[in-house]
Amino acid sequence: NEKSNQPAHALKEKGVRPGTIVGVMVEPSLEMVTGLLGILKAGGAYLPIDPGYPGERRAYMLSDSGAKILLTGQEINGLISTSPSALRPFDPSGSSDLAYIIYTSGTTGKPKGVAVEHKGIVNYTAWRLANYDYSGKDVTLQLLSYSFDGFGSNFYSPLLSGGKLILIPRENLLDYDYIAAVVRKEKVTNTSIVPGIYELLLDALGSKDMESLRFVVLAGEKTGEHLVAGSKKKSPGT
Repeated sequence: NEKSNQPAHALKEKGVRPGTIVGVMVEPSLEMVTGLLGILKAGGAYLPIDPGYPGERRAYMLSDSGAKILLTGQEINGLISTSPSALRPFDPSGSSDLAYIIYTSGTTGKPKGVAVEHKGIVNYTAWRLANYDYSGKDVTLQLLSYSFDGFGSNFYSPLLSGGKLILIPRENLLDYDYIAAVVRKEKVTNTSIVPGIYELLLDALGSKDMESLRFVVLAGEKTGEHLVAGSKKKSPGT
């Protein structure tokens, strides 16, 4: 919380206000978390850009969105180290102000930016916290890229309930034995995930690994009955 207050102050000094778009291009990391929250606390809206995107797509997103600033992990650390205050800044954002912009894949033409307002993510997260009975004991696994809208499900829920958020390094995102070991070690209780990825993860998980899992949300594509049956067979309580 204090770390994200520091870049917020620095961004406000750079002119970030409600409606200001700030691009963020970082790996899954603490810098990513402090950067996203810092932009929101400054009153701006973040535009997540996957570092793996081709240069042409990155340039198009920055130009099309009208982003005024682009932050990398190194620059976020720089804002933290140079900011004079870790106190919470005054946040001028209203419920109808932009929180973030997510770009579509662009498979049917040029990518299109989808603007999400504060009230949308706040209402959705409040529903999640109540519906899934989140608490400070929950441990949420994040396997989704922050440039995918489903990212917010795993991102905001643990942070706003006092729980733990587990980020996986980019180089391990397709290593399901590694991820299964993380689930086991950290006693992960939940995740929101694409069915195809859950199927691969389920193959790597043993029944013992899944004892801590309270719930898994499958979204983004159709879920086959065999996947649900396989999950219930391996972990009836999930």
